[in-house]
Amino acid sequence: FDEFQERPFATMFIAQIHRAHLKRENIWVAVKVMRPDAPAMYAKDMKLFRHIVRVMARLNIANYLRLEEAMWELDQIAKEETDYRFELTNTRLMRRKLKKHDILVPKPVKAFCNRHVLVTEYITGVLLSAYIKMSESEVEKVKKWEVDNNVNPGKIGKKLYSSFFRQLFEDNVVHGDLAPGNIVLLKNSRLAFINFGSVDRGEVNIIQRVRMITK
Repeated sequence: FDEFQERPFATMFIAQIHRAHLKRENIWVAVKVMRPDAPAMYAKDMKLFRHIVRVMARLNIANYLRLEEAMWELDQIAKEETDYRFELTNTRLMRRKLKKHDILVPKPVKAFCNRHVLVTEYITGVLLSAYIKMSESEVEKVKKWEVDNNVNPGKIGKKLYSSFFRQLFEDNVVHGDLAPGNIVLLKNSRLAFINFGSVDRGEVNIIQRVRMITK
């Protein structure tokens, strides 16, 4: 890097994200760095959960909840959350899948990614969460911004709706956390999705039911 902004522009429970510039590639990137104590934090939580499950099993409490299977799920989540190579793989997969939806996914710079660091191209836009918040308090400013940037809320809503169901029914690979904080508004009513810490796949019988309900 020939420039690295020490102050993060985003922070999360176990990570923070910095804006930086890659000298050789001549591009701005987002550098997601994991907190060094993140694995220990997850291990501590998992130890507590296992203790609770053992006590409940001995006392024969809520066996119908299949808590052992739930613990296995939590173990998998902890592994994925503390290893950014999973997110790198998810990002590359969804970048390929969402291209046909005309939705941008930041390109990872694989050479600089590892278990604790994820580097992707920096996308300039407005988070949908910020847009929603501003729409409630600064109505006129938001309307002007929409006109200046050719942003049509109705078109964006239809694109989000369409993309979600296409992810579900065409590929059965869905963004695991498609919240407003992970959706970026771009000029000309285009969208970008970020933060692919997890992707979801539905069970066949559930997909069939949702397909029937949707029809």
